[in-house]
Amino acid sequence: MTPDEIEMVEKPKHYQDKDGKDLYQQWFEKHNADTFRHIMRAVAERYTSRYERKNGIEDLEKGIYTLQRLKEYEKERK
Repeated sequence: MTPDEIEMVEKPKHYQDKDGKDLYQQWFEKHNADTFRHIMRAVAERYTSRYERKNGIEDLEKGIYTLQRLKEYEKERK
């Protein structure tokens, strides 16, 4: 993937707040653990269920990235 493609998957600027926190970090800080898990699984499902009719591989990458981030947050909680 090119640097621009990686940015669109991992750190799209339009989803960052004024402090540079992406949506995933904002949700992690705002919601309890169960709610955060549900949000992250729903986002991953949204990307992986639509990839064939919308953005193809990019959406698969976004779904995988979302699950990887969830895994990182789960490791932090332990």
